[in-house]
Amino acid sequence: FYRDRRPRPFPVAAFLLPHGSYAQAPSFTLTPGALSPAAVVPGGIATTVLQLGGDPSVGTVSLSCAVTSSLSTTSMPTCAISPTEVTPPATTSLTVTSLGPTPAGQYTITITGTASGAATQTATLFLNVVQAQQNYALTVTRAIESGTVTAGGVAQAIITITPLSGYSGTVTLSCLSISPVVVASPYCSFQ
Repeated sequence: FYRDRRPRPFPVAAFLLPHGSYAQAPSFTLTPGALSPAAVVPGGIATTVLQLGGDPSVGTVSLSCAVTSSLSTTSMPTCAISPTEVTPPATTSLTVTSLGPTPAGQYTITITGTASGAATQTATLFLNVVQAQQNYALTVTRAIESGTVTAGGVAQAIITITPLSGYSGTVTLSCLSISPVVVASPYCSFQ
């Protein structure tokens, strides 16, 4: 009896998928710009733009933010995103407001983006709250009433500057705008 001892091929089933044809969950990116300004005084506001990139098939991304700090305070800055729901690619704005009694220090702002069927994305920003010493107080003791100045006429207001805490520096006053804007617009000066 003869037996063939040569290796015999046996059937193998192979399935090849073309490159990139496998299913992949849609995703998005969350990239915040820098806060402007990076430091605020209590009561100040900082803003930035959030960029959402990625595949629109991810659907609606819900955005939220939270402010934390190692400081023990009940006057934590607040944050708000508008709009809170977007579909990538999109931009949205973040506003951080430092409350009047917010103590000086660094605060962490965590931004979270969530979409069903996609991984949650987070980003972190830092806001510095600084205590600025007020050097002087401005008081308008006599204002100009609107509509009381005729063409070619003059009106005066009285502004009182009161130094605080021994301030002895210079205070420079200027006018930012006078309205309504006309060809021969009024002007202001300080004496």
